[in-house]
Amino acid sequence: MRFALAFTLIFATLLLMAETRAPARAGQWYQADPKALAAEVKGHFAAVPGDVASRSLSPFVIVSPHAGFAYSGRVAAHAYAGLTPRQFDTVIIIGTSHSFQNGVVALSPADYFETPLGAVPVDRDIVNRLSKADKRFVPSAEIHKPEHSIEAQLPFLQEKLQSFSIVPVLTATNDMALLDLFAKELVKGLDASKKKILIIVSTDLSHFHDYDTARKMDGETLNLMSTGKWDALRSKIFNGACEACGFFAFHIAARVLEHYGVTGGTLVKSENSGDIVQESRPGGVVGYGAIIFEKKKGGAAKEEPTGGATDAAERKYLLKLARTSIDHYLKYGEELKPDKPDAGILTADRAVFVTLKVRGELRGCIGQLEARGPLYKAVAEMANSAAFHDPRFSPVKKEEMKNIDIEISILTPPQKIDSYKKIVLKRDGVIVRSGGRGGVFLPQVATETGWDIDTFLGELCSQKAGLPENCYKDKSTELSVFQVELFSEK
Repeated sequence: MRFALAFTLIFATLLLMAETRAPARAGQWYQADPKALAAEVKGHFAAVPGDVASRSLSPFVIVSPHAGFAYSGRVAAHAYAGLTPRQFDTVIIIGTSHSFQNGVVALSPADYFETPLGAVPVDRDIVNRLSKADKRFVPSAEIHKPEHSIEAQLPFLQEKLQSFSIVPVLTATNDMALLDLFAKELVKGLDASKKKILIIVSTDLSHFHDYDTARKMDGETLNLMSTGKWDALRSKIFNGACEACGFFAFHIAARVLEHYGVTGGTLVKSENSGDIVQESRPGGVVGYGAIIFEKKKGGAAKEEPTGGATDAAERKYLLKLARTSIDHYLKYGEELKPDKPDAGILTADRAVFVTLKVRGELRGCIGQLEARGPLYKAVAEMANSAAFHDPRFSPVKKEEMKNIDIEISILTPPQKIDSYKKIVLKRDGVIVRSGGRGGVFLPQVATETGWDIDTFLGELCSQKAGLPENCYKDKSTELSVFQVELFSEK
Protein backbone atom coordinates (compact mmCIF):
# COMPACT_ATOMS: atom_id res chain seq x y z
CA MET A 1 0.00 0.00 0.00
CA ARG A 2 2.78 2.41 0.98
CA PHE A 3 4.76 1.44 -2.13
CA ALA A 4 1.75 2.09 -4.36
CA LEU A 5 1.15 5.47 -2.70
CA ALA A 6 4.82 6.42 -3.06
CA PHE A 7 4.82 5.41 -6.74
CA THR A 8 1.68 7.49 -7.34
CA LEU A 9 3.28 10.52 -5.67
CA ILE A 10 6.48 10.12 -7.71
CA PHE A 11 4.50 9.83 -10.96
CA ALA A 12 2.43 12.90 -10.06
CA THR A 13 5.62 14.87 -9.35
CA LEU A 14 7.17 13.85 -12.69
CA LEU A 15 3.97 14.79 -14.48
CA LEU A 16 4.05 18.26 -12.95
CA MET A 17 7.65 18.68 -14.11
CA ALA A 18 6.82 17.54 -17.67
CA GLU A 19 5.32 19.75 -20.34
CA THR A 20 1.63 18.86 -20.59
CA ARG A 21 -0.84 20.03 -23.20
CA ALA A 22 -4.11 20.79 -21.39
CA PRO A 23 -7.49 19.96 -22.99
CA ALA A 24 -9.07 22.82 -24.92
CA ARG A 25 -12.67 21.56 -25.24
CA ALA A 26 -13.38 19.65 -22.03
CA GLY A 27 -16.72 20.82 -20.66
CA GLN A 28 -17.71 22.17 -24.08
CA TRP A 29 -17.57 19.40 -26.66
CA TYR A 30 -17.45 16.55 -24.18
CA GLN A 31 -17.83 16.01 -20.45
CA ALA A 32 -15.16 17.53 -18.19
CA ASP A 33 -15.91 15.26 -15.24
CA PRO A 34 -13.93 11.98 -15.57
CA LYS A 35 -16.82 9.72 -14.55
CA ALA A 36 -19.29 11.55 -16.78
CA LEU A 37 -16.87 11.41 -19.73
CA ALA A 38 -16.21 7.71 -19.23
CA ALA A 39 -19.96 7.09 -19.17
CA GLU A 40 -20.42 9.24 -22.29
CA VAL A 41 -17.79 7.32 -24.26
CA LYS A 42 -18.97 3.91 -23.05
CA GLY A 43 -22.50 4.88 -24.04
CA HIS A 44 -21.38 5.55 -27.61
CA PHE A 45 -19.55 2.21 -27.76
CA ALA A 46 -22.59 0.41 -26.33
CA ALA A 47 -24.65 1.73 -29.24
CA VAL A 48 -22.36 0.12 -31.85
CA PRO A 49 -24.03 -3.03 -33.28
CA GLY A 50 -22.38 -6.28 -32.23
CA ASP A 51 -21.48 -7.29 -35.78
CA VAL A 52 -19.54 -4.04 -36.22
CA ALA A 53 -17.79 -4.20 -32.83
CA SER A 54 -16.70 -7.80 -33.40
CA ARG A 55 -15.63 -7.29 -37.03
CA SER A 56 -12.18 -8.84 -37.52
CA LEU A 57 -10.39 -5.92 -39.16
CA SER A 58 -6.70 -5.20 -38.56
CA PRO A 59 -6.58 -1.41 -38.78
CA PHE A 60 -3.56 0.44 -40.11
CA VAL A 61 -5.24 3.82 -40.77
CA ILE A 62 -8.54 4.93 -39.27
CA VAL A 63 -10.56 7.98 -40.35
CA SER A 64 -12.61 9.40 -37.47
CA PRO A 65 -14.55 12.67 -36.86
CA HIS A 66 -13.74 15.32 -34.27
CA ALA A 67 -16.92 17.27 -33.50
CA GLY A 68 -18.73 17.49 -30.18
CA PHE A 69 -19.33 13.98 -28.87
CA ALA A 70 -23.10 14.50 -28.81
CA TYR A 71 -22.96 14.86 -32.61
CA SER A 72 -20.06 12.74 -33.88
CA GLY A 73 -19.50 10.42 -30.93
CA ARG A 74 -21.34 7.42 -32.29
CA VAL A 75 -19.50 7.61 -35.62
CA ALA A 76 -16.17 7.78 -33.76
CA ALA A 77 -17.25 4.81 -31.65
CA HIS A 78 -17.85 2.81 -34.84
CA ALA A 79 -14.30 3.68 -35.95
CA TYR A 80 -12.71 2.42 -32.72
CA ALA A 81 -15.12 -0.32 -31.65
CA GLY A 82 -12.89 -3.20 -32.78
CA LEU A 83 -9.75 -2.06 -30.95
CA THR A 84 -8.49 -4.13 -28.00
CA PRO A 85 -6.34 -3.18 -24.98
CA ARG A 86 -2.63 -2.65 -25.79
CA GLN A 87 -3.20 -3.59 -29.43
CA PHE A 88 -0.93 -0.67 -30.45
CA ASP A 89 2.10 0.89 -28.80
CA THR A 90 1.89 4.26 -30.57
CA VAL A 91 -0.94 6.09 -32.31
CA ILE A 92 -0.03 8.77 -34.85
CA ILE A 93 -2.95 11.22 -34.88
CA ILE A 94 -3.02 13.60 -37.85
CA GLY A 95 -5.38 16.55 -37.79
CA THR A 96 -5.64 19.86 -39.58
CA SER A 97 -5.21 23.12 -37.68
CA HIS A 98 -8.40 25.18 -37.75
CA SER A 99 -6.61 28.26 -36.38
CA PHE A 100 -3.23 28.46 -38.16
CA GLN A 101 -2.10 28.35 -41.77
CA ASN A 102 1.59 29.20 -41.76
CA GLY A 103 3.28 26.69 -44.02
CA VAL A 104 4.38 24.08 -41.48
CA VAL A 105 3.49 20.64 -40.20
CA ALA A 106 3.10 21.18 -36.47
CA LEU A 107 4.39 18.55 -34.08
CA SER A 108 4.08 19.02 -30.33
CA PRO A 109 6.78 19.84 -27.77
CA ALA A 110 4.58 18.42 -25.01
CA ASP A 111 5.43 15.26 -23.09
CA TYR A 112 1.78 14.49 -22.36
CA PHE A 113 -1.68 15.29 -23.75
CA GLU A 114 -4.15 15.51 -20.89
CA THR A 115 -7.85 14.62 -20.94
CA PRO A 116 -10.27 14.22 -18.02
CA LEU A 117 -9.52 10.47 -18.26
CA GLY A 118 -5.79 11.00 -17.63
CA ALA A 119 -2.54 12.00 -19.32
CA VAL A 120 -1.46 10.30 -22.55
CA PRO A 121 2.32 10.23 -23.13
CA VAL A 122 3.80 11.60 -26.36
CA ASP A 123 6.21 9.32 -28.20
CA ARG A 124 9.16 11.70 -28.07
CA ASP A 125 11.44 9.37 -30.06
CA ILE A 126 9.23 9.53 -33.16
CA VAL A 127 8.41 13.24 -32.72
CA ASN A 128 12.10 14.14 -32.38
CA ARG A 129 13.06 12.13 -35.45
CA LEU A 130 10.36 13.79 -37.54
CA SER A 131 11.27 17.27 -36.35
CA LYS A 132 14.87 16.74 -37.48
CA ALA A 133 13.83 15.65 -40.99
CA ASP A 134 12.88 19.14 -42.23
CA LYS A 135 12.88 22.63 -40.73
CA ARG A 136 9.18 22.95 -41.65
CA PHE A 137 8.23 20.08 -39.32
CA VAL A 138 7.98 22.34 -36.29
CA PRO A 139 7.25 21.55 -32.62
CA SER A 140 4.67 24.23 -31.77
CA ALA A 141 2.72 24.52 -28.53
CA GLU A 142 0.99 27.61 -29.96
CA ILE A 143 -0.57 25.74 -32.88
CA HIS A 144 -1.61 22.76 -30.75
CA LYS A 145 -3.03 24.72 -27.81
CA PRO A 146 -6.47 25.68 -29.25
CA GLU A 147 -6.90 22.73 -31.62
CA HIS A 148 -9.53 20.05 -30.93
CA SER A 149 -9.00 17.57 -33.77
CA ILE A 150 -6.41 15.46 -31.90
CA GLU A 151 -7.95 15.91 -28.47
CA ALA A 152 -11.32 14.58 -29.70
CA GLN A 153 -9.81 11.17 -30.49
CA LEU A 154 -8.14 10.56 -27.15
CA PRO A 155 -11.04 9.54 -24.85
CA PHE A 156 -12.13 6.86 -27.34
CA LEU A 157 -8.57 5.54 -27.58
CA GLN A 158 -8.15 5.69 -23.80
CA GLU A 159 -11.27 3.59 -23.34
CA LYS A 160 -10.21 0.98 -25.89
CA LEU A 161 -6.40 0.78 -25.89
CA GLN A 162 -5.94 1.80 -22.24
CA SER A 163 -2.14 2.12 -22.54
CA PHE A 164 -0.47 3.80 -25.53
CA SER A 165 1.56 6.82 -26.60
CA ILE A 166 0.76 9.32 -29.34
CA VAL A 167 2.44 11.33 -32.06
CA PRO A 168 0.29 14.50 -32.40
CA VAL A 169 0.50 16.05 -35.89
CA LEU A 170 -1.33 19.11 -37.23
CA THR A 171 -1.18 20.28 -40.84
CA ALA A 172 -0.90 24.06 -40.71
CA THR A 173 -0.19 24.19 -44.43
CA ASN A 174 -1.80 23.47 -47.79
CA ASP A 175 1.56 22.88 -49.50
CA MET A 176 0.97 19.47 -51.10
CA ALA A 177 4.66 18.87 -51.72
CA LEU A 178 5.45 19.46 -48.04
CA LEU A 179 2.68 17.05 -47.04
CA ASP A 180 4.11 14.48 -49.46
CA LEU A 181 7.52 14.92 -47.87
CA PHE A 182 6.07 14.42 -44.40
CA ALA A 183 4.37 11.22 -45.58
CA LYS A 184 7.69 10.01 -46.93
CA GLU A 185 9.35 10.62 -43.55
CA LEU A 186 6.51 8.80 -41.82
CA VAL A 187 7.08 5.80 -44.05
CA LYS A 188 10.78 5.79 -43.15
CA GLY A 189 9.85 5.80 -39.48
CA LEU A 190 7.27 3.04 -39.87
CA ASP A 191 9.72 0.85 -41.76
CA ALA A 192 12.43 1.38 -39.15
CA SER A 193 10.24 0.97 -36.05
CA LYS A 194 9.52 -2.28 -34.23
CA LYS A 195 6.53 -0.71 -32.49
CA LYS A 196 2.92 -1.56 -33.28
CA ILE A 197 1.69 1.71 -34.81
CA LEU A 198 -1.80 2.92 -35.73
CA ILE A 199 -2.49 6.06 -37.78
CA ILE A 200 -5.60 8.17 -37.15
CA VAL A 201 -6.89 10.81 -39.57
CA SER A 202 -9.09 13.30 -37.75
CA THR A 203 -11.62 14.95 -40.06
CA ASP A 204 -15.21 16.02 -40.35
CA LEU A 205 -16.84 16.23 -43.77
CA SER A 206 -19.20 18.83 -45.30
CA HIS A 207 -20.08 21.92 -43.29
CA PHE A 208 -23.41 23.77 -43.09
CA HIS A 209 -25.29 22.50 -46.13
CA ASP A 210 -28.89 21.35 -45.90
CA TYR A 211 -29.38 17.71 -44.95
CA ASP A 212 -29.90 16.23 -48.42
CA THR A 213 -27.03 18.19 -49.99
CA ALA A 214 -24.73 17.10 -47.17
CA ARG A 215 -25.67 13.43 -47.55
CA LYS A 216 -24.97 13.54 -51.29
CA MET A 217 -21.67 15.41 -50.92
CA ASP A 218 -20.44 13.27 -48.02
CA GLY A 219 -21.43 10.10 -49.85
CA GLU A 220 -19.18 11.09 -52.74
CA THR A 221 -16.31 12.09 -50.42
CA LEU A 222 -16.44 8.84 -48.45
CA ASN A 223 -16.73 6.77 -51.62
CA LEU A 224 -13.58 8.38 -53.08
CA MET A 225 -11.74 8.01 -49.76
CA SER A 226 -12.66 4.39 -49.18
CA THR A 227 -12.13 3.19 -52.77
CA GLY A 228 -8.67 4.71 -53.15
CA LYS A 229 -9.62 7.33 -55.75
CA TRP A 230 -7.50 9.90 -53.98
CA ASP A 231 -6.45 12.00 -56.99
CA ALA A 232 -10.13 12.43 -57.89
CA LEU A 233 -10.85 13.33 -54.26
CA ARG A 234 -8.18 16.02 -54.27
CA SER A 235 -9.59 17.51 -57.47
CA LYS A 236 -13.13 17.59 -56.05
CA ILE A 237 -11.95 19.05 -52.74
CA PHE A 238 -10.16 21.85 -54.58
CA ASN A 239 -13.12 22.66 -56.83
CA GLY A 240 -15.63 22.52 -53.97
CA ALA A 241 -17.55 19.43 -55.07
CA CYS A 242 -16.41 17.61 -51.89
CA GLU A 243 -15.54 18.90 -48.43
CA ALA A 244 -13.40 17.58 -45.56
CA CYS A 245 -11.78 19.97 -43.11
CA GLY A 246 -9.06 17.37 -42.48
CA PHE A 247 -8.34 16.70 -46.16
CA PHE A 248 -4.68 17.71 -45.86
CA ALA A 249 -4.32 15.28 -42.94
CA PHE A 250 -5.96 12.57 -45.04
CA HIS A 251 -3.62 13.35 -47.93
CA ILE A 252 -0.63 12.40 -45.76
CA ALA A 253 -2.25 9.11 -44.81
CA ALA A 254 -3.19 8.41 -48.43
CA ARG A 255 0.44 8.77 -49.48
CA VAL A 256 1.45 6.34 -46.73
CA LEU A 257 -1.25 3.89 -47.83
CA GLU A 258 -0.06 4.16 -51.43
CA HIS A 259 3.45 3.26 -50.35
CA TYR A 260 2.23 0.04 -48.78
CA GLY A 261 0.02 -0.85 -51.74
CA VAL A 262 -3.28 -0.21 -49.93
CA THR A 263 -5.91 0.74 -52.49
CA GLY A 264 -9.05 1.02 -50.38
CA GLY A 265 -10.69 0.62 -47.01
CA THR A 266 -13.95 -0.29 -45.29
CA LEU A 267 -16.57 2.41 -44.72
CA VAL A 268 -17.93 1.59 -41.28
CA LYS A 269 -20.36 4.42 -40.54
CA SER A 270 -21.55 7.75 -41.92
CA GLU A 271 -24.11 10.30 -40.79
CA ASN A 272 -24.38 14.01 -40.05
CA SER A 273 -25.51 16.26 -37.24
CA GLY A 274 -28.98 16.34 -38.77
CA ASP A 275 -29.37 12.69 -37.78
CA ILE A 276 -28.94 13.76 -34.15
CA VAL A 277 -30.79 17.10 -34.20
CA GLN A 278 -33.41 16.80 -36.91
CA GLU A 279 -34.56 20.42 -36.67
CA SER A 280 -31.11 21.49 -37.92
CA ARG A 281 -31.57 19.76 -41.28
CA PRO A 282 -32.85 22.72 -43.33
CA GLY A 283 -30.42 25.28 -41.88
CA GLY A 284 -27.16 23.40 -42.18
CA VAL A 285 -25.49 20.25 -40.86
CA VAL A 286 -21.96 18.83 -40.49
CA GLY A 287 -20.99 15.44 -41.90
CA TYR A 288 -19.05 12.59 -40.27
CA GLY A 289 -17.59 9.30 -41.46
CA ALA A 290 -15.56 6.35 -40.14
CA ILE A 291 -13.27 4.35 -42.47
CA ILE A 292 -10.80 1.58 -41.61
CA PHE A 293 -7.83 0.83 -43.88
CA GLU A 294 -5.91 -2.42 -43.41
CA LYS A 295 -2.30 -2.94 -44.45
CA LYS A 296 -1.80 -5.66 -47.03
CA LYS A 297 -0.76 -9.01 -45.56
CA GLY A 298 3.01 -9.19 -45.47
CA GLY A 299 3.27 -5.40 -45.52
CA ALA A 300 4.97 -5.38 -48.92
CA ALA A 301 5.65 -1.87 -50.07
CA LYS A 302 5.17 -0.56 -53.56
CA GLU A 303 7.98 1.14 -55.41
CA GLU A 304 8.10 4.85 -54.51
CA PRO A 305 4.80 6.42 -55.69
CA THR A 306 5.17 8.86 -58.55
CA GLY A 307 3.21 11.46 -56.64
CA GLY A 308 5.62 11.57 -53.70
CA ALA A 309 7.97 14.37 -52.80
CA THR A 310 11.74 14.30 -53.11
CA ASP A 311 13.95 13.86 -50.10
CA ALA A 312 17.06 15.92 -49.29
CA ALA A 313 19.43 13.68 -51.26
CA GLU A 314 17.19 13.73 -54.33
CA ARG A 315 16.84 17.50 -54.21
CA LYS A 316 20.63 17.86 -53.96
CA TYR A 317 21.03 15.52 -56.94
CA LEU A 318 18.54 17.47 -59.09
CA LEU A 319 20.10 20.85 -58.30
CA LYS A 320 23.56 19.52 -59.12
CA LEU A 321 22.18 17.97 -62.33
CA ALA A 322 20.66 21.30 -63.41
CA ARG A 323 23.97 23.12 -62.90
CA THR A 324 25.93 20.35 -64.60
CA SER A 325 23.57 20.53 -67.58
CA ILE A 326 24.28 24.25 -68.05
CA ASP A 327 28.03 23.84 -67.52
CA HIS A 328 28.11 20.98 -70.04
CA TYR A 329 26.48 23.11 -72.73
CA LEU A 330 28.83 26.02 -72.03
CA LYS A 331 31.83 23.71 -72.37
CA TYR A 332 30.81 21.44 -75.25
CA GLY A 333 27.98 23.29 -77.03
CA GLU A 334 25.62 20.33 -76.76
CA GLU A 335 22.93 19.19 -74.35
CA LEU A 336 23.83 16.84 -71.51
CA LYS A 337 22.42 13.32 -71.68
CA PRO A 338 22.44 12.28 -68.01
CA ASP A 339 22.75 8.69 -66.84
CA LYS A 340 19.58 7.16 -65.45
CA PRO A 341 19.54 7.22 -61.62
CA ASP A 342 18.17 4.47 -59.38
CA ALA A 343 14.44 3.77 -59.60
CA GLY A 344 12.12 6.02 -57.64
CA ILE A 345 10.71 9.50 -58.05
CA LEU A 346 13.75 10.63 -60.08
CA THR A 347 12.69 8.27 -62.85
CA ALA A 348 8.96 9.04 -62.56
CA ASP A 349 7.30 11.21 -65.19
CA ARG A 350 6.92 14.69 -63.70
CA ALA A 351 6.48 18.21 -65.03
CA VAL A 352 9.08 20.71 -63.89
CA PHE A 353 10.15 24.36 -64.14
CA VAL A 354 13.76 25.49 -63.70
CA THR A 355 14.34 29.11 -62.69
CA LEU A 356 17.64 30.98 -62.73
CA LYS A 357 18.22 34.04 -60.56
CA VAL A 358 21.09 36.46 -60.06
CA ARG A 359 21.03 38.21 -56.67
CA GLY A 360 17.30 37.55 -56.45
CA GLU A 361 16.51 38.89 -59.93
CA LEU A 362 15.09 36.62 -62.62
CA ARG A 363 17.65 35.48 -65.21
CA GLY A 364 15.63 32.78 -66.97
CA CYS A 365 12.71 30.42 -66.41
CA ILE A 366 11.46 27.62 -68.65
CA GLY A 367 9.31 24.61 -67.81
CA GLN A 368 6.62 22.10 -68.63
CA LEU A 369 2.99 22.16 -67.55
CA GLU A 370 2.56 18.45 -68.18
CA ALA A 371 5.07 15.64 -67.75
CA ARG A 372 6.82 14.59 -70.94
CA GLY A 373 9.35 12.20 -69.47
CA PRO A 374 11.33 11.22 -66.35
CA LEU A 375 12.02 13.89 -63.74
CA TYR A 376 15.81 13.70 -64.05
CA LYS A 377 15.69 14.25 -67.83
CA ALA A 378 13.15 17.07 -67.47
CA VAL A 379 15.39 18.93 -65.01
CA ALA A 380 18.45 18.65 -67.29
CA GLU A 381 16.46 19.82 -70.34
CA MET A 382 14.64 22.69 -68.62
CA ALA A 383 17.85 23.94 -66.98
CA ASN A 384 19.42 24.10 -70.42
CA SER A 385 16.37 25.88 -71.86
CA ALA A 386 16.19 28.39 -69.01
CA ALA A 387 19.86 29.26 -69.49
CA PHE A 388 19.99 29.48 -73.27
CA HIS A 389 16.50 29.62 -74.77
CA ASP A 390 14.36 31.96 -72.65
CA PRO A 391 13.43 34.63 -75.27
CA ARG A 392 13.30 37.34 -72.60
CA PHE A 393 17.03 37.08 -71.87
CA SER A 394 20.34 36.70 -73.66
CA PRO A 395 22.04 33.29 -73.28
CA VAL A 396 23.88 32.75 -70.00
CA LYS A 397 27.65 33.22 -70.18
CA LYS A 398 30.27 31.16 -68.37
CA GLU A 399 31.38 34.03 -66.14
CA GLU A 400 27.80 34.47 -64.86
CA MET A 401 27.53 30.98 -63.41
CA LYS A 402 29.20 31.83 -60.12
CA ASN A 403 26.40 34.33 -59.38
CA ILE A 404 23.46 32.21 -60.58
CA ASP A 405 21.13 30.51 -58.10
CA ILE A 406 19.10 27.58 -59.48
CA GLU A 407 15.53 26.95 -58.34
CA ILE A 408 13.47 23.88 -59.24
CA SER A 409 9.67 23.59 -59.11
CA ILE A 410 8.15 20.11 -59.50
CA LEU A 411 4.50 20.39 -60.50
CA THR A 412 1.43 18.40 -59.58
CA PRO A 413 -0.94 17.63 -62.51
CA PRO A 414 -3.07 20.73 -63.34
CA GLN A 415 -6.72 20.64 -62.30
CA LYS A 416 -9.41 22.74 -64.01
CA ILE A 417 -11.52 25.00 -61.79
CA ASP A 418 -14.79 26.77 -62.57
CA SER A 419 -14.10 30.01 -60.71
CA TYR A 420 -11.06 32.13 -59.87
CA LYS A 421 -12.47 32.42 -56.35
CA LYS A 422 -11.29 28.85 -55.71
CA ILE A 423 -7.64 29.84 -56.20
CA VAL A 424 -5.57 29.87 -53.01
CA LEU A 425 -2.89 32.54 -53.35
CA LYS A 426 0.69 31.35 -52.71
CA ARG A 427 -0.43 27.72 -52.75
CA ASP A 428 -1.69 27.48 -56.33
CA GLY A 429 0.09 28.03 -59.58
CA VAL A 430 -2.41 29.18 -62.20
CA ILE A 431 -2.78 28.52 -65.94
CA VAL A 432 -5.05 30.80 -67.98
CA ARG A 433 -6.22 30.01 -71.53
CA SER A 434 -8.58 31.83 -73.89
CA GLY A 435 -8.88 32.22 -77.65
CA GLY A 436 -5.70 30.32 -78.42
CA ARG A 437 -3.64 32.36 -75.94
CA GLY A 438 -2.37 31.25 -72.58
CA GLY A 439 -0.01 31.95 -69.70
CA VAL A 440 1.15 30.53 -66.40
CA PHE A 441 2.38 31.87 -63.07
CA LEU A 442 4.07 29.62 -60.54
CA PRO A 443 2.70 29.98 -56.98
CA GLN A 444 5.91 31.63 -55.74
CA VAL A 445 5.21 34.63 -57.99
CA ALA A 446 2.58 35.75 -55.47
CA THR A 447 5.00 35.24 -52.58
CA GLU A 448 7.83 37.16 -54.24
CA THR A 449 5.72 40.10 -55.46
CA GLY A 450 3.29 40.44 -52.56
CA TRP A 451 0.42 40.80 -55.06
CA ASP A 452 -3.16 40.25 -53.98
CA ILE A 453 -5.30 37.80 -55.94
CA ASP A 454 -6.69 40.38 -58.39
CA THR A 455 -3.25 41.80 -59.20
CA PHE A 456 -1.78 38.30 -59.53
CA LEU A 457 -4.47 37.20 -61.98
CA GLY A 458 -4.57 40.54 -63.79
CA GLU A 459 -0.83 40.37 -64.44
CA LEU A 460 -1.12 36.75 -65.52
CA CYS A 461 -3.82 37.60 -68.06
CA SER A 462 -2.24 40.78 -69.46
CA GLN A 463 1.53 40.26 -69.02
CA LYS A 464 1.87 36.53 -69.59
CA ALA A 465 -1.06 35.64 -71.84
CA GLY A 466 -1.62 38.89 -73.76
CA LEU A 467 -5.30 38.81 -72.81
CA PRO A 468 -7.57 41.45 -71.25
CA GLU A 469 -6.54 42.17 -67.69
CA ASN A 470 -9.82 40.96 -66.17
CA CYS A 471 -10.32 37.94 -68.44
CA TYR A 472 -10.03 35.63 -65.43
CA LYS A 473 -13.55 36.73 -64.46
CA ASP A 474 -14.94 35.67 -67.84
CA LYS A 475 -16.73 32.31 -67.77
CA SER A 476 -15.30 31.44 -71.20
CA THR A 477 -11.72 31.67 -69.87
CA GLU A 478 -10.24 28.32 -68.86
CA LEU A 479 -8.47 28.32 -65.48
CA SER A 480 -6.39 25.48 -64.06
CA VAL A 481 -4.42 25.24 -60.83
CA PHE A 482 -1.45 23.17 -59.68
CA GLN A 483 0.91 23.05 -56.72
CA VAL A 484 4.69 22.76 -56.66
CA GLU A 485 7.47 21.28 -54.63
CA LEU A 486 9.96 24.15 -54.58
CA PHE A 487 13.66 24.03 -53.64
CA SER A 488 16.80 25.94 -54.57
CA GLU A 489 20.55 26.09 -54.05
CA LYS A 490 20.18 28.89 -51.48
